[in-house]
Amino acid sequence: MSLIAAFIYILLTSTLSGALGMAGGAILLAIFLLVFPLPIALILHGLTQFSSNGFRAYINREHLNFSIILPYALGAIISYGVFELLQLQPNKKVIFILLGLMPLLGIMKRTSSFFDIEKKGRSFLCGIFVSATQVVAGVSGSVLDLFYLSSSIGRFSIVSTKAFTQAFGHALKTVYFIKLFNFEYSDISIELYSIALITPLLGGLFGKKILTRFSDQSFLVVAKTTMIFFSGVMLYKGFV
Repeated sequence: MSLIAAFIYILLTSTLSGALGMAGGAILLAIFLLVFPLPIALILHGLTQFSSNGFRAYINREHLNFSIILPYALGAIISYGVFELLQLQPNKKVIFILLGLMPLLGIMKRTSSFFDIEKKGRSFLCGIFVSATQVVAGVSGSVLDLFYLSSSIGRFSIVSTKAFTQAFGHALKTVYFIKLFNFEYSDISIELYSIALITPLLGGLFGKKILTRFSDQSFLVVAKTTMIFFSGVMLYKGFV
C-alpha cells in the first residue's frame, strides 16, 4: 500500500468514525487485511484506532460518561488477562466472517435492548465481550454498538464515551498482538507510523463537524444502515 493510499483510507474511515462513532475502524481493518500480513494489519490498525478514538474522546471530553467507562475498563483488563494466558491467534477468514456477523446483532431490537449500556452491569459485560472480540476478530466496534443503539444518553455522549473505551481497548489490543507475534517495530516504516497516528486527528475534526448536523434520531438511522451494508460486504469476503 502506498503512503498516499494509506493516508486517504485512514482519513476517510476516521472521518466516518468521527461522525457515527462506528464502522470506520472495521472498514479500515478490512482494507489493511487485504494488503498487509496479518500481524502488521492488526498492529497498525490498533495504533491507528488508538489515535483516532483517543483524539475523538478528547475533543468531545465534556460528554464522557465515567459511570460507563470505569466498569468497562475493569472488564477489559480481566478479558485481556485471560487471553494473555490462552495466547489465541486470529485467522483472516474468520475475521471477515465475524466482521460481517457482528453488525447483525445490533439491528436486533430485542437483543440490543437487553444489552442497553445504561442498565446495571452492562458496561462491565461490555468490556469483557468487546475485548474478547478484539482478540478473535481484531476489531469490536459492532459488538460495542450493540450496547449503545438502544441507549438514550445522546449522540455526543455515545460518540465520546465509545471513543474513550475504544482507545483504551485498542491500546491493550496492540500490546497483546505485539507480544503474541513477536513483532519487530522495523516491520513498519516510520512514514506509515506517522500517517497512522496523525491522520486520524484530521478525520476526528471532520467527523465532529458532520456529527453536529445529525439529530439523535437521524444519527441512529444512518448508523444502523451503515452497519447493514458493511455486514453484507464482509460476509461476502469471508465466504467467497
